[in-house]
Amino acid sequence: MSVEGEFFLSVTGSIEYANFYDIDNVYCKYGYHFGPDWSIVRGIEEGLTQMSKKSTDARQVAVWNFPLDIAFKSINPQGWPQLIVSVYGLDCF
Repeated sequence: MSVEGEFFLSVTGSIEYANFYDIDNVYCKYGYHFGPDWSIVRGIEEGLTQMSKKSTDARQVAVWNFPLDIAFKSINPQGWPQLIVSVYGLDCF
């Protein structure tokens, strides 16, 4: 049962790749930050990608192709969800 004034936001996409020329073995940690009037209807709020080695071609990219699929609901656009992405690597020291 929906509440009057309630709306939904569906986010679908992927974390595809990033360029790291001097760093190998990296992964992403992601999460969503959103206001108190927002709630998750479907999907995962935070997670980790797999570890990726940089490619051996001239681009030297770390490829994840990690899917994102989440749905939110709210009655107020204030506090719109933000995707926060951090990249970590193995400590080689």
